[in-house]
Amino acid sequence: MQTFDKNDRITVAAYLNEYKGTNYLHIREHYTDKEGELKPTKKGIAIDFELASELLACLTAVIGETKNAPQAKPAKAPAKAKASKA
Repeated sequence: MQTFDKNDRITVAAYLNEYKGTNYLHIREHYTDKEGELKPTKKGIAIDFELASELLACLTAVIGETKNAPQAKPAKAPAKAKASKA
């Protein structure tokens, strides 16, 4: 299992699990219970391990696009409309 902390309460874990003869890659949020053990939440995905390389390619492409994207500028507040005197 490979993990990283998302914040003070949530850890993201990636691990393999076999179910009915198929290996699955899980990427799932976990919390620490009162006994100090990591417990999975419903937030996450599980995909057939045979698709893991395709997932990695997608993530690599998205990260690459983000690094090359121009930085977003904060939106300007819309100008207030002036009431016309008719």
